Amino acid sequence: MEHHTGEPLDSTRKAWLAIGLTWIAGFVDIVGYTVLDGILNANMSGNTVEIAFNFLHHNHGKAMARAWAVLLFVVGLFACALIHESCKRRGIETSAAITFGLEALFLALMVVIGVHGGRPELAAKSVREFYCLLALACAAMGLQNATLTRVGALSVRTTHVTGTLAKFAESGSRYLFWFYDETRGPRERRFGEALRLSPHHEGFKDAVITALLWIGFLAGGFCGIILYRSWAWFSLLVPAGFLVILAAADLVRPIASSKAGEGPEG
Repeated sequence: MEHHTGEPLDSTRKAWLAIGLTWIAGFVDIVGYTVLDGILNANMSGNTVEIAFNFLHHNHGKAMARAWAVLLFVVGLFACALIHESCKRRGIETSAAITFGLEALFLALMVVIGVHGGRPELAAKSVREFYCLLALACAAMGLQNATLTRVGALSVRTTHVTGTLAKFAESGSRYLFWFYDETRGPRERRFGEALRLSPHHEGFKDAVITALLWIGFLAGGFCGIILYRSWAWFSLLVPAGFLVILAAADLVRPIASSKAGEGPEG
């Protein structure tokens, strides 16, 4: 049975959505880093390296915690893929509403557990609470990472920015070569004409989007640490609230149409 909703989001709205999601990831990542023994919730590259580092330095507890973070991030990725595929087979276009809703729920549960158990980096009242908080944070980021992965022809990831910076450099270099070719020669006003046409060039647009994704992640980090200092665990209700709004919005304007055979990213 097919569930009909509004038209899927266009590329411009997806770009703004991706920027908002990177803000959420930066926010959650810095709060998790602060309270969960310096473990990154959204970026698994650092955690993977630290598994080896801590294992070789006989810090087996820290190595296990980082391995747990990677495992639960992957679980989140699998869960998102399974949710999308199940929705696609049933003709449901709003799988992102489910994944955003689950992510918001996980962040809310972190608040409940964190307030009950105190600050793990200071009190360490329960190893079980620590691992539960870490699981919720990393699974939430895994869910988000696989929910929106494409803006038009541009591949994006909203929980880490290493690949984003690489795509910025690639797109920017394509645009600069195009701009150089367009402004060669003696013809008057070539420079102004190239500037006028720049917003329509794919390399320029992709460079702007990827730059804004990085800025969004950085801004999320600043907001996360500032609000955590004032509100402690309750600060996570801010990104959770935004995710609830995004889930509701997806019910009206889905990120992508599953009937078209696209992923949740479009």
